[in-house]
Amino acid sequence: MDNIDKRYLTAGSLILLVLVFMAGFKYAEFRYRDSAEKLEIIEVNPAEKPEHLEDSLIQVYVCGEVKKPGVYQLKENERVYQAVEMAGPEDKADLRLIDMARPLVDGESIVVPGEGELAVEVAGMQTTSQLRVSSPAPPGGSAKVNINKAPAS
Repeated sequence: MDNIDKRYLTAGSLILLVLVFMAGFKYAEFRYRDSAEKLEIIEVNPAEKPEHLEDSLIQVYVCGEVKKPGVYQLKENERVYQAVEMAGPEDKADLRLIDMARPLVDGESIVVPGEGELAVEVAGMQTTSQLRVSSPAPPGGSAKVNINKAPAS
């Protein structure tokens, strides 16, 4: 008789456990469905820009061989040449080394190189480096260099 009571107790506990699990599952499903109904779906056409974003201003820093280096505010779709024109390039500025038709990016620096400088792009920032011309090697091979007296470059 004791054995039968243990079976009923085990079966009853198992049924109770299944019922509690099913009740918890239904409750979670109900909460999920309730929160899904509260969500509002907004469809946006990617071809249409909101009106407040069409004329947004960006800021770029123009320096190097310009008359008025500094930060300039331009419209978002403007080009590098417009920022350089606002800063007024110097006579010795070499504008061929800059991609003047590239669209501007907010927060970028535009360095206008002078003659004898090379434009180098480093991590999204356009910088310049001096062009150095070294003398040719002496005839008959390379000359020995005294490392104690050699320049740091």
